[in-house]
Amino acid sequence: MLTLHLSRNAESQVERVECAKPPRVSFLAALAELDQATPTLKLSDAWLVWHNEAQNGLTAAQSRLASLGV
Repeated sequence: MLTLHLSRNAESQVERVECAKPPRVSFLAALAELDQATPTLKLSDAWLVWHNEAQNGLTAAQSRLASLGV
């Protein structure tokens, strides 16, 4: 999330886009890892918190990229 927020302070459009892309990749990877968890772990409150955080981060990253025209 920090990198995503830093994209708002970058000086050029190219820098803003370059700062906004890695978070999307990271959140997608996190969701893929979470989806591979055991069924028992997926029933835990902790897994749900992590999954929601990753999903919200992905949504924020995609929204940021869309606002940058990517």
